[in-house]
Amino acid sequence: MRALDYMGLKPEQEIVGLKIDAAFIGSCTNSRVSDLRRVAEILRGKHVAPHVRAICVPGSSQVRIAAEAEGLHQVFLDAGFEWREAGCSMCFYAGARASDRRSA
Repeated sequence: MRALDYMGLKPEQEIVGLKIDAAFIGSCTNSRVSDLRRVAEILRGKHVAPHVRAICVPGSSQVRIAAEAEGLHQVFLDAGFEWREAGCSMCFYAGARASDRRSA
């Protein structure tokens, strides 16, 4: 209940259409390369809302390398996501932003 209170939600509240201010895809959500492919399919041609901070932290260095080899990182960047180095999701704000480099 404290978590719901913290987020201003009520038990069993409908969340479809709920406004968000951040989106995160990362190691705590596993983010295998197959997951990143699926998200990229959804993101192609779309862009996150201007008020949303969207960050992707691949689940491992191997996943990051594979995703970049397939060009998936560019789909995330084009959609307005920050593309980060693989790392612990609990400290993803502490890592260097790979999107600052703009190249794989």
